[in-house]
Amino acid sequence: IRVCGLETSKDCRNQGYATRIMKKFCRIADKFGVRIILKPEPMNDKPKSVQQLINFYTELGFTGDESEMARSPQHKTSVDFSYNPS
Repeated sequence: IRVCGLETSKDCRNQGYATRIMKKFCRIADKFGVRIILKPEPMNDKPKSVQQLINFYTELGFTGDESEMARSPQHKTSVDFSYNPS
């Protein structure tokens, strides 16, 4: 899955909203065995530097650099995608 942007409004910054969203997103990706790819790029009014974003995503298990970061699934779980009409 490619994440194309994550931004919080000015009045909601530094309250952990983006962190909670990304942690939840990572848990869902782990559950389904999906790799997440993104580019750590400041949005609009640039509240964070590229290095701050790299540090943020690194803490969530991403690796890479300013051109691209990726996070492989952390936990292998089996998910049954079969269709069973009953």
